[in-house]
Amino acid sequence: MKKKPKFSDLLLEYYLSSLNQTSAMVSKLAEIQKKYPKEYNKIKDFSENPEKTFDILDKLNSEEKGVILELYLRQNKILRKLIMVFDLDYKEKQKIINEINGLVESISNLEKEKKKGSKK
Repeated sequence: MKKKPKFSDLLLEYYLSSLNQTSAMVSKLAEIQKKYPKEYNKIKDFSENPEKTFDILDKLNSEEKGVILELYLRQNKILRKLIMVFDLDYKEKQKIINEINGLVESISNLEKEKKKGSKK
């Protein structure tokens, strides 16, 4: 019979996972900032002033607008729930996991399509 993991072991795994993912995210953001400072500032403006969304969207074709808006709305829906993650029950946490995985899959598919399109 498999032994139940200790609470402290699971808690340490949680913090290690969280810190590793946060580090990877900040590292990627730093890379974007270094390699693409102009674009980085646009993203920064976008996050600080959502009204700038329209400036960015005006420069995209209708398909790109749809994709960006869908991803943005799905991400915001998830982020609102993550703020209260400790207050959610087990089933709600599982639902968020599925939503995050769905968003990751959507972004991965977009990335694959973009790579296919650039090879043509």
